[in-house]
Amino acid sequence: MAISNTIGKLAGVALTAALFVGCAQTPDAPEVDETQANQEQVVQKTPEQIAAEERQARVDSAKAEVANMGDTVFFDFDDSTIKSESVTTLNAWANYLKVSGDNAVIQGHTDERGSREYNISLGERRANAVIGYLTSQGVEASQLEAVSYGEESPAVDGSNEYAWSRNRRAVLEL
Repeated sequence: MAISNTIGKLAGVALTAALFVGCAQTPDAPEVDETQANQEQVVQKTPEQIAAEERQARVDSAKAEVANMGDTVFFDFDDSTIKSESVTTLNAWANYLKVSGDNAVIQGHTDERGSREYNISLGERRANAVIGYLTSQGVEASQLEAVSYGEESPAVDGSNEYAWSRNRRAVLEL
């Protein structure tokens, strides 16, 4: 009887071990590859999300170009004509304003020579010349506003040619 109990116990242990082994690997449930599981968790972007990311990249690039070019264009004495050396700066601003849709204020400034009234008028003509150029490059007029400070807000103090040349300007501000 002792032998049959021992055999019975051994058979039970063997059966239990077989069940554990059988449960550990079933042919119907293949092992899940970790890479496959991670790929299934990747969320696909919608066309709208992709377009928004591409637009933001264009805005960021244009903004960097504007930062590199500066925000000021200069004018000759008693003149509101856009100078050829200002075209690159203004083109960068036009590109930025078109892709971003942001608004800008164009400040017109003059040097100290001339009457206050005349300088306010000249500053306004300079700001409007910049607006005219930007709109000719495709910027919406509704994005732009002209403000004239005349001689009231000099960039450089002084009554010499250097100071005057730095004060005859238009400044673009977001």
